[in-house]
Amino acid sequence: MTETMPLSITGLETGKSHLIEANAGTGKTHAIANLAVRFILEGIPIERLLIVTFTNAATDELRGRIREHLRVALDHLLGEESEPPMDDFLASLERLHPEGHARDLAVNRLQMALLNMNEAAVHTIHGFCQQALRELAFSAGQGFEQTHVNDDRLKLQAVQDFWRKKAYGAGAEMFRSTFADPEQLFSLVEPLLAVHRPQLHPAADAQRLALLERTYNEVLQELANCWQTRRDAVMSLLFEDPPFKRQGLHKTATLVAACSDMDACLSAHPPRCPKDGTLSSLDANAFRFKKGHKHRQADFAVPPFTLVAQLRELIPALNKARLCHLLAEAAGFVRRQLDAQKAEHGWLAFDDMIERLHEALYKPGESTFCRALAERYPLIMVDEFQDTDPRQYDIFRRVHQAIDTHTLIMIGDPKQAIYAFRGGDVFTFMQARREVDQVWSLTVNWRASREMVESINGLFSHPASFVLADITHLPSTTPEDACRVHPLMRHGAPLPSLVIERLPDAAPGKPPSNSALIERHVHEALAARIRDMLDDEHLTLDGRRLLPSDIAILVRTGQQARSLRRVLQRHGISAAITGGGSIWKSPEADGLMAVLAAMIQPEDRRLLRQALCASWIALSPRQLHEIISTTERWGEWVDHVHTARERWLSHGFMAGFQSMLRAIASLHEGGTDPSFWLNRLEDPQRSLTNLLHLAELLQQASRETGDGRALLAWMRHQQRHARDEEHPLRLENDQVVVRIMTIHKSKGLQFPVVFVPALWSVKPLQAPQSKGIFWHERDADGSWSFFYDPSPDRGSTGWKHADEERVAEDVRLAYVALTRARSHCHVYFDHTQTQTSSMQSGLAWILTRLDDETDDHAPPTPESLDRALTKLAAWPGIRVHPPHASSEGGNVRPVQSGIPSLHLSRIRRTVDSGWRIASFTSMTRSIHQPALPASRLRQAEADFAFSFPAGTHAGLFMHALLERLDLRQPITPQLDMLMPELALRHGLSSDLDIEGLASWLADIAQTPLNGQGFRLADIRPGHALQELPFDFRAAHVRPEAMDRWLRPVSASGPSLDFEAFTGLITGVIDLVFEHQGRYYLADYKSNHLGHALADYAPDCLRREMEHRRYDVQALLYAVAWHRHMQNRHPTYDYESEFGGIYYLFLRGMRPQCGPNSGIHFWRPEPELIMSMERDIFGGCDA
Repeated sequence: MTETMPLSITGLETGKSHLIEANAGTGKTHAIANLAVRFILEGIPIERLLIVTFTNAATDELRGRIREHLRVALDHLLGEESEPPMDDFLASLERLHPEGHARDLAVNRLQMALLNMNEAAVHTIHGFCQQALRELAFSAGQGFEQTHVNDDRLKLQAVQDFWRKKAYGAGAEMFRSTFADPEQLFSLVEPLLAVHRPQLHPAADAQRLALLERTYNEVLQELANCWQTRRDAVMSLLFEDPPFKRQGLHKTATLVAACSDMDACLSAHPPRCPKDGTLSSLDANAFRFKKGHKHRQADFAVPPFTLVAQLRELIPALNKARLCHLLAEAAGFVRRQLDAQKAEHGWLAFDDMIERLHEALYKPGESTFCRALAERYPLIMVDEFQDTDPRQYDIFRRVHQAIDTHTLIMIGDPKQAIYAFRGGDVFTFMQARREVDQVWSLTVNWRASREMVESINGLFSHPASFVLADITHLPSTTPEDACRVHPLMRHGAPLPSLVIERLPDAAPGKPPSNSALIERHVHEALAARIRDMLDDEHLTLDGRRLLPSDIAILVRTGQQARSLRRVLQRHGISAAITGGGSIWKSPEADGLMAVLAAMIQPEDRRLLRQALCASWIALSPRQLHEIISTTERWGEWVDHVHTARERWLSHGFMAGFQSMLRAIASLHEGGTDPSFWLNRLEDPQRSLTNLLHLAELLQQASRETGDGRALLAWMRHQQRHARDEEHPLRLENDQVVVRIMTIHKSKGLQFPVVFVPALWSVKPLQAPQSKGIFWHERDADGSWSFFYDPSPDRGSTGWKHADEERVAEDVRLAYVALTRARSHCHVYFDHTQTQTSSMQSGLAWILTRLDDETDDHAPPTPESLDRALTKLAAWPGIRVHPPHASSEGGNVRPVQSGIPSLHLSRIRRTVDSGWRIASFTSMTRSIHQPALPASRLRQAEADFAFSFPAGTHAGLFMHALLERLDLRQPITPQLDMLMPELALRHGLSSDLDIEGLASWLADIAQTPLNGQGFRLADIRPGHALQELPFDFRAAHVRPEAMDRWLRPVSASGPSLDFEAFTGLITGVIDLVFEHQGRYYLADYKSNHLGHALADYAPDCLRREMEHRRYDVQALLYAVAWHRHMQNRHPTYDYESEFGGIYYLFLRGMRPQCGPNSGIHFWRPEPELIMSMERDIFGGCDA
């Protein structure tokens, strides 16, 4: 194993592989930023310095830190720094780059790096693989165009196909006895579909399976024969003065049923296997003999009893062999089906990016791609390397080995590898440690007090503290110049940095046996202790009193966080749960979905009832019954929903949402006073915060989606694809509060004071494990193999390895929790006798390693834990406390329950009610939309364009298609990729005629727009903008003035009837394109004007434009574009550079008809644009 050395930024040799092991709090990100500065100064452009990290949030942080270090380095070399450099490396730059050419070159490189920071190659692993495959697609043998999809649904569909294939026909009964339904099969086969794929244990072996089945059939047949010949003798042994004890399996009634089952099963042709209970009763090894009758054991050590015992031994082995064989077959089937679907449609899932890049790099005889990637990125740094897996490590190792001058640096901390559930594999780190050229360490802790660091060093001082032999704790130190972090003080004296508070006894000397009671007591004791600390005016941190925001509580689960928050609130302590996942996964999102559906279709009684059942509306069963069954109350609810809908349509989503909240408040006893409603909620602040957050997101989305159905579809899409780091839950308030979060979410964070109340609770391996177990074994060459047993046996070698790895991960979880504390950490722990005994926890393992009488790898015991705690109590900086005196029902500070009374503030200034945000839709909402004349309602003769569904959802679908399609390329292959997502999102049938749609879209693309034959398909790449949003200021917008100016264009159209306003006009232009030096605007219309091409002739389109007042929309588009060009290009000339506006009525566009069907063109005269600007829009700037 390579010797570990303290990291030297300048001493790290290029052209080698390096592993940096960074203890908690030692400035890993700081070191990465310094390394980036070093290599940029050595001539590697920032866009060729690849840094790979774990999450999108981490990439943003790294970019910011690198930019900061580059700026500090540049200021230092220019002599412009306002304070000393952050560390010795940055301080040494002046010496390393002396005045003259060297200094000028260094300054130039730093300036170029800052200038090109947006091109910095800082990616997640998926982002890197995607970019590598795209940039070097030809070398990698990959397609240039790929559509990224989530393949979870595809996997489930493939598993369902396999299950249906096997569940009927030959062998179906045996298959269904193994897999009751597709969901069970999916849960067991899913691990075999992951990138980091385990080996089945036992391996799927067709020959072994055949041998087991043959042996099983032979034994079963022999048992059937024996039963026929020896049945009478067996009955005599069992029922005539039997020598065995008649209890349990051998009661008379049980044996009678067992013999009856043997008769029925073994007389069949071919014989069937009797029930498990029957075999258990008649197993030769199962009988327990009476005193004085043990000499008769020999009577039962003969067939059929011995054959039953043999059959019982065979069945588990046969079942497991069948299970593994079927899982291997299912995994192969699913992979083949997925590969075929993805290849056909050009789809690529996130994990496929890793798999494809790995395949491209390890293709036999392939070296060109490896060299190209190594030359593209001559230096690679991998952050959070403990969370990678073998596939990812193989990729980086292969690139590194492609050229001799390549440098690979991997940074992480195996002691903080806690993301196995996401695919992280700490054994990859251990493997890399044995293979790299040099191992470095970061051990100077910059974020914790000296006392805290020393306590952690002592706690993890034993070589076996982390269970796995290759993971040890290198003692951390603190900065030599001075302690940057101070301990928690009382009366000027430091408090212990680590406190272990023992759990309460259920009775004197009797550990508690109920996990729920323990948790409740711990939460009460924790709340009382925090309250005491906050009330203690002599308790100080950095010379000031302790604040709630100085305190963090780290728990294992979200349920524990919610329970603890309620207890803290009862004690008068403000607390907030942070890092709780995505807002789209909240119960408020589910309820708001139902409310939105009711607002969109208020005539649907079913949707209205479902909306009332939203959890955050908080109606009791009595209230629900009263509203639904009482005509008056039901009418009020329907009126409320209609009112909210009208507010949404007239003033935007947010206005409708607020109206709906007022309506919901009025359903409760307090009428319009919201406090009555909010007091009914379990967590009012959390619910209200989530609702307002959701409303903000929906308000933003409503500007792009158009109508309510599209907004609802957008929200469903967000819920299905929600990721925790996107739209995370917000804090309930901006006050100074105690923070509660899971240990997993706390990784990378630090807090002055940390409470860890749940390290005593643990979830050990228990048989049966419904999803199997996983473990690693070291091979002869020192590498690690990863195994998966879908049906494990307790006590097997695999079980022991899996349980050891479970304990090791729990130790690492405890390490992460304890090292979040800067000054003080308070832990609750003791031995318990619950189902989840604390003796199986990681903290029990850590503590008992400190017991001198416990062997290195001996399991913890209550005695060894007591000895360890006694020893710890004598250590400086660590205290072991008895249970807190304040228990459940103790001294709780009285607080006002629920939400305080709310009062409306008085507005003391004049509000301009005439200012608003307007759009074409709001300006023409009052205009009656003409219905189709009866003559146009006849059915067409097989014309897809005319039979395609009408309505807003269909129009939005066509807009989305035209936005994404490349009309210069074949349409059908693109539709195959886009249809699954877009049809579902816009509420269209999934069995839509793809060929008919493709033919129609081809007509649209090929139809000449003008007399010169110019088509949409002729628009050159880079010469068009899709879905261009705009906002421009407008003053004095009056409907009568607009009508006066537009009357020559819309002579027969209805008059505008909106309220005059001042404000903003907003909208989205479907298409802007340039052709022959002129700019053109286009708007797609899916209006159904009839079932014949004559209904889309120029005169019909002119009438449609006038009756729907599309002239207003076209004018707004023209003014918006005119203002945009005037601001961006001062020399822009409307007369010579603006081409005009196309209204494309899609159903009528046919190549053979050219611009005479489905196409309306208008170019407003320059005088009209200038007059509108002057007289109506007020000449405001865009």
